[in-house]
Amino acid sequence: GDAAGQKRSAKPAALNLAPLNTKPVDPPQPSAALQSLKSSRFLQVMDQEIYPTGINSPNPALNAAVAKKGKSFKYDAAFLLQFQKVFTEQPSLEFHQQVKSLIGDGDRSARAQTPRQPSNRGS
Repeated sequence: GDAAGQKRSAKPAALNLAPLNTKPVDPPQPSAALQSLKSSRFLQVMDQEIYPTGINSPNPALNAAVAKKGKSFKYDAAFLLQFQKVFTEQPSLEFHQQVKSLIGDGDRSARAQTPRQPSNRGS
């Protein structure tokens, strides 16, 4: 009885698990908010009244010439910063890496990398 039991327990150890270790880890899936951001469309209406109460419209002075010149609409920092605490989702899963490649490592780089360093998924 014991010899058969030892043989049986040895069989699972003999399985070749190499394919499992060589497959790439599935990338993290984007959240529902990020999915909706990717499928969003640009607003064609430049009406000042489309913003909810408490949200100021973009600075009209920045866009006075947009209609004449056919250039893209511009948003001032004050307008954009109103949404800072409303929509906190990153625009893409690689956003931190893209920002780092554009502006380089700053004082915050150590903090931005922390969630990515301890990747024990493969072990």
